[in-house]
This record gives sequence, C-alpha cells and structure tokens, in this order.
Amino acid sequence: TLTRAGSTVVGNILVDPYKATINGVPGQTVTCDDFIDDSYIGETWTANVYNLSQLSDTLNLRFNVGLAAYKEAAWLAEELLLPANSAANTQIEISFAIWDVFDHPAAFTYLKNNSGLISGFNTWAGNAVAAEALPKSDFSNILIYTPAGTPPGYTGPPQEFIVVTPEASTPVILAFELLSLLGVVFFVRRRANAGTAR
Repeated sequence: TLTRAGSTVVGNILVDPYKATINGVPGQTVTCDDFIDDSYIGETWTANVYNLSQLSDTLNLRFNVGLAAYKEAAWLAEELLLPANSAANTQIEISFAIWDVFDHPAAFTYLKNNSGLISGFNTWAGNAVAAEALPKSDFSNILIYTPAGTPPGYTGPPQEFIVVTPEASTPVILAFELLSLLGVVFFVRRRANAGTAR
C-alpha cells in the first residue's frame, strides 16, 4: 500500500523517495522506477518480488530492457537514500535519472519543461552507467516490486518500485567475524587441553 509520496514536486510530479506498507510493515522506503504508470496514496496491490542479484533476465519485470538498466536504476536508488543526497534538487535529479533509464523521452522532456536541473540530471545518469559496470555491488540488497496486475477499482497497473534493504554495517560484520574467530580458538584450545589431559 502506498502511504506517502515524496515531498518535492516538479510540475505535478512528486519525486522519490516514497513510503509504503509492505506485508503489513508500515513506513518502508520505496523508490519508483516507473514514469509511465500511476500509483495513488492508499492504493493496495499485490506485487511479485525479485532480488536483483538473483535475476538472469528481466522478462518478468515491468521493463524488459536488460539487467544493466536495472543495475543502473538500483545504483541510483541507493544514492538517492544517502543523507548527503537529501537536498530537494538532488532528489529531483536522481529521480528523473532513474525514470530516464526506462523511459528517456518522456522523463527528459518533462524535466526540461519543468525544471532547470538538466545538468545535474545528466551527471547522475552518466554516473549510473559508469557505476553499473563496476563490480562494487552485487545488488543483493535490492528488491524489485513488480505489480502482479491491476487492483480492483483502478484502470491501470500501479508503478514498479525498488526497495533498498539494509546491509549489515561494517562494525557488525567485523564483530561477527571476531566472535567467530574467538569461537574457533576456544574450540581448538579445549580440544588441545582435552588431549593433554589423557
């Protein structure tokens, strides 16, 4: 269920990020990658969920344009959620760069007609293409919610959304690895001590 749209407006478009309730959990941050369809506050629908790192093609997604395009959009969605990119103009530029990945003419024309942010938009779009080619992310933290049809009472399908799931932070990973190492050391020492006791 879409519960809140973005707070920044370009023309009559509210840009990312949005909020939704997913499987009964409210307040989930979602990023729209779909400039063609419409979603409405309070609209509830069923979606097929795909982990981007496990996809071999895009046949079941809203846009069958290849995995490279979805990786570009995923990288942009990650960038959109960084605190350093929370300024309204930056969110506009990144949102339209995401939409441009799948629908270049409409998104670019709309931005050009309603904003003076073409330069920043072009920079983000170019950075996404470059980032997609880098092996810096396996995108295992990216879920794609593709509508499974049109909900009753609506004339068309809702939009497709990207959800960036939290990754374990470096301190958490380091702590886990240290605990694992200590466990191995403790196990080896116990076995060694048990061996000398005989």
